[in-house]
Amino acid sequence: MVWTFDPTATPLPGEACTVTVVAANVTDLDGAIDPMAANLVFGFSLAPDLPPTVTSSFPQNLDVNIAAASNLTVVFSEPVTLAAGALTISCSLSGDHSYALSNNAQINYTLDPAIDFTLSEDCTLDVIGALVTDLDGVSDAMVGNQQVRFSIGAGLAAYYDRVDSSSCRALRATLHGVIDDHTAYFYSNGSPNTWAILEIADQDPLDSSRVLDIYQNCSYAKVADRVGGAGAGATCVNTTTTRTGVRYNREHSWPNSHGFGGVQETGVFPNNLPNAPYTDTHMLFASDEHWNSDRGNKPYANCPQASGCTADETTAYTGQGGGPVSYPGHHNWFSAALDSFEPFDARKGDVARAQMYMAVRYDGGVNTQNGQPEPDLILTDSRSLITSTTGAGFKPMGYMGLLTDLLAWHAGDPVTAAEVLRNNVIESFQGNRNPLVDHPEWASVLFTEPCAGPLLVAVDDDFALTEDSVLNRPTPGALSDDHQFSAPPLPALTATLLTPALHGSASLNADGSFSYAPVADYCGKDSFVYTAADTSGSDQGVVHLDIACVNDLPTAVGTLADVTADAGSLLQIPTAAAFSDADGDLLVYSVSSTPTLPTSLSIDPVSGELGGTPLLADAGVYTVSVRASEPAPLTGLVTQTFTLTLNGISVLLFQSGFE
Repeated sequence: MVWTFDPTATPLPGEACTVTVVAANVTDLDGAIDPMAANLVFGFSLAPDLPPTVTSSFPQNLDVNIAAASNLTVVFSEPVTLAAGALTISCSLSGDHSYALSNNAQINYTLDPAIDFTLSEDCTLDVIGALVTDLDGVSDAMVGNQQVRFSIGAGLAAYYDRVDSSSCRALRATLHGVIDDHTAYFYSNGSPNTWAILEIADQDPLDSSRVLDIYQNCSYAKVADRVGGAGAGATCVNTTTTRTGVRYNREHSWPNSHGFGGVQETGVFPNNLPNAPYTDTHMLFASDEHWNSDRGNKPYANCPQASGCTADETTAYTGQGGGPVSYPGHHNWFSAALDSFEPFDARKGDVARAQMYMAVRYDGGVNTQNGQPEPDLILTDSRSLITSTTGAGFKPMGYMGLLTDLLAWHAGDPVTAAEVLRNNVIESFQGNRNPLVDHPEWASVLFTEPCAGPLLVAVDDDFALTEDSVLNRPTPGALSDDHQFSAPPLPALTATLLTPALHGSASLNADGSFSYAPVADYCGKDSFVYTAADTSGSDQGVVHLDIACVNDLPTAVGTLADVTADAGSLLQIPTAAAFSDADGDLLVYSVSSTPTLPTSLSIDPVSGELGGTPLLADAGVYTVSVRASEPAPLTGLVTQTFTLTLNGISVLLFQSGFE
């Protein structure tokens, strides 16, 4: 039998309660009346009435490359009411933003700016704590302010601003400079890793809980249907067979055994960083494990059924795959004897553009951001060059193909909306794009033979440092990405400074090594221009410098003067002018005192004004400390102290004529 107690008075938040069921007052109803043997006593505590907090936001603090048309979100720990001005948006180029505000259960608030952000600007979203109050128990305001700093992306057109498409050589060199040095993630270690990225990039367009594979066109439960996963595997209904228990793995469309398989997770690279080509998700795809095995490391090439090629069938799904098993068309074809693999028609362009990306992204040299050596990956029609680069350790070169067939597939299977979306997803992680998806017309320029153009192309470089630090880059430094197309042996390449930096000092040596120091307290963008030269000629390049801001702590300005006041008089003491923050952070003000400040006085956390009307009983001398704190997640603070003397004589005594 279950009894329910409904208290006639509501307990207070945080209160500890005890329930006692008195045994003598509880008797049963069967046969002889028996009381309960002993009292039942149990206790519980109510959840405390805590002030609300911000639990998450979009963007998060210090996020970059946010889309210009983005809405912003702020999620609180409990339902809250927002007073006017509780949420503010301010940007470096577009200024203050008004917005339409909506919410879900008064917890998740969405801000829809009236106008889009401006490309490449820096913005802040401020949550003013004093204007955010909860709805439960006693109304509590959020403690302190919260600030989110974020940067708006440059946009697709600006992404390719540095590209020179006037010739094959100029396009190859400058395009490599745009897409290189991306953020690499581990293959299986850490979070996120390539599993997590692919399960977003290759998501089933009809079911967000599933992933669609590259070769069989079958749909799998995310994570559970991975190789080694806990799920039962997918059921793939192909044209002539139904396969059950099918699992997916990760396909290196550019086989790792052709240029970069010697280093997988960690081991030989600086700081145990991931091997960029091995983990590059622009060329990795979710794949049926068996169809992946059939592909192996075979070159992509036309593989006619009449030549003895075998079909790897596909599933009819999302408007592609399935259909008659006839060549060419809706199925994959492969042959071990011919060493060839041909994807089904709807994905030929996808794999072709992935191979072209790899050939442009990886052209040897060293990653300028982390010092990691990178292979030179080359597309060719020569099968004699397409050989495995087996064994441990770094491999300087790898070949894949067949180039002619890949170019034909690229032309015959144009870029789709799904492919553009995949490009966007991967850019959100790696920070670089596949340019053949954005500019398919560049393929015919990039892969023409012979590749004509200037013998020397200077390529702009990007380097990062923090405010008030010095950047020193050893050779080749500014010359790292510059391309020489002369026949070996290459002539000596030298650098000279042409235009100095605007916001700091740069010194450049002939071997490309340089040092740069920004002026004090400067953060943002800077650059200097140099000339690269060899015996074939010269070209100009730009070193772009991104100086990350370092939080400047708030500081005291002068002192707070001592104050004397009488009981009954309105007291208004402005304190904000005694504090400064070089970064313009919205400071939050609080007060403490010895002895404790009387309750008749308080400080406004936003304006910093200490005020109230002291009572006769408040007379005394107080050592008052005013603290100015930075908004969360920043932790800087500064304190100013003054003496407050409250006299016990009230001016009200003399307002009725007493003398």
